[in-house]
Amino acid sequence: MLIWAESPNLKYRIQATLNADAKTVTALQQISFRNHSQDALTELQFHLYLNAFSNEKSTFMIESGGKHRGFSSTNKNRWGGIKIQSLQINNNGQNWVKSLQFIQPDDRNPHDKTVITLPLKTPLLPNQEIVIQLKFEAQLPQIFARTGWEQKANGNTFFMIAQWFPKLGVYERPGDRYLPKNASKGKWNTHQFHANSEFYAQYATYDVHLTVPSAYKVGATGILLAQKSDKKQTKYHFRAEKVHDFAWTADKDFIEYIEHRGKVKIRLLLQPEHKNQAQRHIYPIKQSLAHFEKWFGDYPYAQITLIDAVGGANGMEYPMLITCGTVYQLPSWIRAVEMVSIHEFGHQYFYGLLGSNEFEESWLDEGFTSYAEMEALDQIYGKGAMVDLPSFRISGSDMQRLGYINNATPCTIFRKSWEMEDYGTCSYSKPAIVLKTLANYIGKAKMQQVMRTYFSRWKFKHPTTLDFKQVVEDVTQSDFNWFFNQFINDRVELDYQVTKLEKHKIWIKRVGEAWFPQNIRIRYQDGTQRWTHINGKERFYIIEDKKAIQDVSIDPEDKVWLDKNRFNNRKSVVKDEKYAKKWQQSAQIFLQQVMAIL
Repeated sequence: MLIWAESPNLKYRIQATLNADAKTVTALQQISFRNHSQDALTELQFHLYLNAFSNEKSTFMIESGGKHRGFSSTNKNRWGGIKIQSLQINNNGQNWVKSLQFIQPDDRNPHDKTVITLPLKTPLLPNQEIVIQLKFEAQLPQIFARTGWEQKANGNTFFMIAQWFPKLGVYERPGDRYLPKNASKGKWNTHQFHANSEFYAQYATYDVHLTVPSAYKVGATGILLAQKSDKKQTKYHFRAEKVHDFAWTADKDFIEYIEHRGKVKIRLLLQPEHKNQAQRHIYPIKQSLAHFEKWFGDYPYAQITLIDAVGGANGMEYPMLITCGTVYQLPSWIRAVEMVSIHEFGHQYFYGLLGSNEFEESWLDEGFTSYAEMEALDQIYGKGAMVDLPSFRISGSDMQRLGYINNATPCTIFRKSWEMEDYGTCSYSKPAIVLKTLANYIGKAKMQQVMRTYFSRWKFKHPTTLDFKQVVEDVTQSDFNWFFNQFINDRVELDYQVTKLEKHKIWIKRVGEAWFPQNIRIRYQDGTQRWTHINGKERFYIIEDKKAIQDVSIDPEDKVWLDKNRFNNRKSVVKDEKYAKKWQQSAQIFLQQVMAIL
């Protein structure tokens, strides 16, 4: 278990009180920030993510149309936001609230209030510290996207309090991420809250005191240091080090389960109607801790908290806390609970410990997590990892490939998240399939070495796509420009086809614009076979053979998962209509059943 020292450049101290009736959080917040750059900073920039729900003209609401992951914002309680009531600098008593200015660095939308700048009258010099005292109130919206409150069927209220406080943006120095080392100065990286984007923040120490009505049970980022109750309210003291966010939840009905895997405490807060599914959350997390530590590195924190959330708050990650969710009487042969639990835990690595910029390179979090999720699912549960029926099994890898091939629109992975052609495919399934194909190409042992090297080299440092590419090339001692240029930086698609087959001759066509080395298996009518290899770059290939050919298959070992259409990879000299019809029917049934399940 790694013990991390207090974050030296950024500390948050928050005293917050939940008013359950008003659906508000009032807070006193202190931010201590040390200028870690060589620049004299003339401003500080902050995220106010909750303001995405403050009006129908915010960038988030315009882009989403008031809908998010199947949930809609249509009722009168859908509005929320952050109101900063006072702001002091270095305890000098002057209120700087009027100095705050809303900015819109991405789209110049004057109605968007998710980013503010605080101009400084006196520049903050290198290595100098500034202390900001804030008083604010957060009005929580009714949940439809990640955060807020929801009244449950029994009349009690569930709270998911996330992105709820003013959070300092990231000041990138020359040499950080994509800023050249010879740049004259650094810059703030503070994007607005978009419908298709998540987050990017600096690592910090959080010291948080929460006061809630005593009837509520609380889960939060960090470690609980103290708890004190009376008849009316309970005070909690949480602390988290080397994290870049703090989220918490409160509910009267939570049932608590605690187990351990090694030195890591697993805390599950479950809705009562789901109590028979407790192990469906805990078991995959235990197994994932082992799998991720083997493949990537140690989980450095002492605890992970799992939340059975309500509605649109489910399926989300925060440092040391994830929301998983389930539904009543979910069949055990559909492993949706397990999949979400593993996926959200995976974010502890790529969102949490690597600090990927999800605005600009979402694939470094969502894509890596999707890849790690499908590999962990298949390792833990086998061929029926997602759907496990005797005559119908779908693995975690199958689910990711299905998401990839179902998208008719080619998409570019390396692109700002709100500019993507299809956020789900570009950020999740396609990157997962890219990484699966890379692993098959370089071999499992090399891929594991790549992942462990990437994690150890870049944890807590906000890596980029170029940093990952460099790790791949360092480990393999090979040039991978061809791979990254096609499958990360471009939208070209991969597809090879056996167009014609005669007794002694084979015609192969590269249908897609992308290319990839391919292994070809030729089986002869005398029962023997041979393998040959093509570099995949040419548009057409003709293979001639003196022996009588029975059939030919491109990539019969199924290693090139990026091939968009695998049904055209095989041909037989004897018209094999039954074979073709069988696979076409199987594919149709497969897709229909999966879609019905989803």
